[in-house]
Amino acid sequence: MKNTEYNPLADAEHAIREMHDSTYKHLHPVYRKYPLLFLLVLTFSVAATFQGVNGVLEEITYFKEYPLVLMMLGILGLFVTGSLYKRLGGEKQDEG
Repeated sequence: MKNTEYNPLADAEHAIREMHDSTYKHLHPVYRKYPLLFLLVLTFSVAATFQGVNGVLEEITYFKEYPLVLMMLGILGLFVTGSLYKRLGGEKQDEG
């Protein structure tokens, strides 16, 4: 029996896979030529993202006064995403 329920996560995963496949053929040769450049750009991007989030959170007075609340929200977010991951079946292998 085929499951006919609409699954927005499956649609998002399919769209991301299509985007990855279409960009892979263009980016992979460049990555193979300049792996250090890609590593540096990736490192900068991750650091900039963390710095940006940190800057935004520092502007919120409540979190500045009560950092424990911020930590608990972070732990709650990790717990929720982990539970969703388990509930949705975790990582599935491609068939074929």
